[in-house]
Amino acid sequence: MDLEQSQQKIAHLMQVAYVQNQDTVKDKTKKQYTTVVKKLIRIIHAELGPGIYNEAFEMDEQDKIECYTGDLSGVYKLKLPITATVVQLLFAQLSIDTSLVKKRKATPIEATPIEATIDTSTSLPLASAASSSATTAATCAAQTYQNYKSALRWFAQYDDTTWGKVKSTWLSECDDVFKPQQSSYKRLVGDKKRKGVMRMQEGKKGYGATGYSALADYFQKLRPDGKKNTWLEGLFADVFTKLSVNSIGRSDNIDDIMDSSIDWLQDSWGLKFGTTKADQDGTQCSGEFKRMYTNIFRPELCVTLSMCAYLWSRPSTNNPSFIFSGPNQHHRYANILAKALAEIPSEVDMGAARDDMGTHSNRKFGESMSVSFTDGPSRTMVCLRANQSVGKVQDVYMRQEDSGDALVGRVVAQLRMT
Repeated sequence: MDLEQSQQKIAHLMQVAYVQNQDTVKDKTKKQYTTVVKKLIRIIHAELGPGIYNEAFEMDEQDKIECYTGDLSGVYKLKLPITATVVQLLFAQLSIDTSLVKKRKATPIEATPIEATIDTSTSLPLASAASSSATTAATCAAQTYQNYKSALRWFAQYDDTTWGKVKSTWLSECDDVFKPQQSSYKRLVGDKKRKGVMRMQEGKKGYGATGYSALADYFQKLRPDGKKNTWLEGLFADVFTKLSVNSIGRSDNIDDIMDSSIDWLQDSWGLKFGTTKADQDGTQCSGEFKRMYTNIFRPELCVTLSMCAYLWSRPSTNNPSFIFSGPNQHHRYANILAKALAEIPSEVDMGAARDDMGTHSNRKFGESMSVSFTDGPSRTMVCLRANQSVGKVQDVYMRQEDSGDALVGRVVAQLRMT
């Protein structure tokens, strides 16, 4: 290798290293984080006001706030590294901001002159606002509060020349001021839940056994809706639900099941997930089958029967490696599930409020039902099948055993325990 080739190789490897350093989160998470950061920048600008601009934003020679470029065009540019003062004030505002509870459509941030900001003369002092809304009104969930910080930290350390964004450090002082605020906010949210100001449970809920049967019945009777949907919609939603329940898997894992990841295992058949949320590199989950059992006593809930019906009916494609062909099939399933929850008669007890249910309800039902048997599988067995962490030491030394997974598989298949 001569000098020129060596220099070209080094330049190429530098590009690879740059991509590796930037590829710290999935593309989906990157989009979510970017949306969150836009919201946080808008809050800093509108709620904290001009008094923080010089410390929070990059200013040009005319004392106007600079903006990012590219896909972030029009979004105000943060001054990096972000100071502890900005973090402290921002998360104090988030703890009393009642507008973050309901989901709203994202609106583009326009670069407006500083003089066009909100009138702060009529705003309540911070202490007064905290005493009024912080304890008597619903604010964002505690986990959302943490997610905002994770997004802001990622953004500070991210580098993108198309945005005019340069990588920066995340100061330890920011964590020092955030941690006590987070602990205080968690206690505040708990107090609001106790008083009924905020909902007891965050996130989606699992349905009950009656709800599982109702969904299976709805999907199996689903008919084409004009030219929009075909007969395959019901078969697709039916097997997607049962695969998610029986594997206790997330919808994006069900979306990615391949033909090659399925095999027969004595009295059952099994499937593997390439990666999971808790196992990003697939070192553990890719070597473990999740055993799926046939239920001859309740064929309407049998995952094997639904799987066969779908595979026999699906159209042929040029790329048959995936069970569900096409991108974002979990989004397709989410839309069908939402329609089912709206159309299943209200007198049917689903086990949870319809508004509290979603694609994650399949996983929560399978997991909750598995641990509800007094003589059934242990919590550790269920967590291993669900690819959930059972502790740092246990994650290293404990692996999914055939007999334990088989027991969980029989339970989620609705087979009788006696």
